[in-house]
Amino acid sequence: MTDVTPSISTISEFLLHAGTEYIIIDVSRGKHVFDPQDFFDIENHKAPFPRARQGKAWLCIMFWNRKLNNEHYIWYLSLPLDERSLLQSAARDQFLQIVVDALGQSLEKTQETDKGLPENPYIFTPNQQLLADCNALLKKRLAFDLSDEAIKAKDYLTKPNGSNWESLSVQNISDAVVMLSEIELSNLLDSDLQTLPSPVLNCLLSSLESIKLNTQQTNALITFFNTQEGNTKALALRALAHGDLETLKALIDDIVRSEEVLDVELLVVIAGRHWHYFNHDDRVLNYFHKVAEASPDFTLFKGVFADLVMLPEVRAYLLRFLKNEQQTPLTKRAIQELIKIS
Repeated sequence: MTDVTPSISTISEFLLHAGTEYIIIDVSRGKHVFDPQDFFDIENHKAPFPRARQGKAWLCIMFWNRKLNNEHYIWYLSLPLDERSLLQSAARDQFLQIVVDALGQSLEKTQETDKGLPENPYIFTPNQQLLADCNALLKKRLAFDLSDEAIKAKDYLTKPNGSNWESLSVQNISDAVVMLSEIELSNLLDSDLQTLPSPVLNCLLSSLESIKLNTQQTNALITFFNTQEGNTKALALRALAHGDLETLKALIDDIVRSEEVLDVELLVVIAGRHWHYFNHDDRVLNYFHKVAEASPDFTLFKGVFADLVMLPEVRAYLLRFLKNEQQTPLTKRAIQELIKIS
């Protein structure tokens, strides 16, 4: 493979060299907007990727060049990580070469009709909800005005009675949710969310994943969570991804200490959105007992452990867990199965 350019070795440098402004959202586990310097450090192996999922970094990258046109372009990328959660340079370099071959070092061909990249292993297609949530976050970041339809969605969320919600798209609702003021959001969460139609409620809960919730809002959503079952309960727990951390740890303690066999989806959400919870050896021990209990063939146990151990923030706790003498007999068997495939 030829070098992209002698002085450019990262996506960050490439976008700057092309004269673009850009925003990078980590969509690996929820939605987190990267500080450009933090992402630059990750690309230069000065820091591990903080929120790996399935051994990869999942990214939404928007870029634009004010001097050329008013168009904004978006790439959805999944880039592999190594065992230390560092970006694999070879894969990143290969992606950059694909970009240069297709669009040129100045991205001059992005103005052509298809504006896209050839099929390659690093581009992924987001589902409708993720696409809407990322678009909404980017519009807010760039201070775009709400569309007329998004204003209707916001009006509906603040005063649900009498509105024709069927005419609202997923994008309209996502745009509206991220633009709610703190007071509007508090009032919405304090209302009876169960009265919202399921499509609206599901979109609301997904969009809340990227919003910082204060303690009052966190408690209101926990109250709703405690009244739900199945998929809606899992969505509500996902919506709490940026809730008050100590309040959430207490909630998950209660969930994990339950004598019931827990729903698999709920256990997956805890790992996927609330990994900060695993900052104590006892929490890791109790959680993985519930995981082993919920999946007798230990398939879930193997998958969740492999996923979480890639997170630098909690890796040490997970590795200590493997030797924890307080393991239950069930957990010991699950670990034995895990070691067999390692």
